[in-house]
Amino acid sequence: MKTNKVVPVILIFLALGVAVQGVQVDMEKIKEIESGGNPEAVGRAGEVGLYQIMPVVRKSYNQRTGHSYSRGDLFDPGINHQIADWYLHDRIPEMLRYYEIQVTVRTVIWAYNAGIGRVLEGIMPEVTERYIERYQEVQG
Repeated sequence: MKTNKVVPVILIFLALGVAVQGVQVDMEKIKEIESGGNPEAVGRAGEVGLYQIMPVVRKSYNQRTGHSYSRGDLFDPGINHQIADWYLHDRIPEMLRYYEIQVTVRTVIWAYNAGIGRVLEGIMPEVTERYIERYQEVQG
């Protein structure tokens, strides 16, 4: 009979408090920073809704999940949250791992705010530094 060695490893990670799925970004803090909780917020670069979803993120979400959400759908708080959660907890960590960059709350937020390209270049804009500082200060 074969024994499954994966289960004990997962149990060790759980016992040590290590997230098996990856880092967890506080969505309430991101929402507060991005829009102040305003589901109708629109940014200068075309970002929309509670989490200020960029058009390229909506497009990627639709392609990868089979949805066909429009820009207007992003004003729905539930849809906006769904896409932001996917991007923060699935897609960005996936890209970071692909490029062999450590997945941390800091690198995920850096990519969310400045774009994965900036992370790859090692460039953290001042606005992103302030964003991360604000994330650490905001009460979720």
